[in-house]
Amino acid sequence: MDPIAARLFAREDGSTPLAGFNLSNSIDDAHLAKSAEIRRSLGLEDHVRIEHHITETWKSIVRQPYNRRDGLLELVKTIPNISAKHEGGNPEDEQTLAHPSDILDYFREIKRRSSPPGRWTPSRKTTC
Repeated sequence: MDPIAARLFAREDGSTPLAGFNLSNSIDDAHLAKSAEIRRSLGLEDHVRIEHHITETWKSIVRQPYNRRDGLLELVKTIPNISAKHEGGNPEDEQTLAHPSDILDYFREIKRRSSPPGRWTPSRKTTC
């Protein structure tokens, strides 16, 4: 649901079916701040959180490494109701793992139910 639709379907108390804006993992801090301004202008600041990708899986989705934690810590000083999404570990840890996080593992989970036991053991290691 986009922000305009969220405003359209909002109740009188301001609540809306949209729980969060899951912004692109390629957004920079300046554009994230502009998104927050739009959310505020629509009256959604208290009801819809901004979900910011801090880390991403090491393999198969976007250029790695990145760690946007420092940028987020600056943004939260002026932008309320923002959350940090960690879909991979810290880059300095990921690169040392025998099986670094891989977005394809999320999709392989369906096949896991019919896979031999032990096949997915490496992907269960957490890195955070």
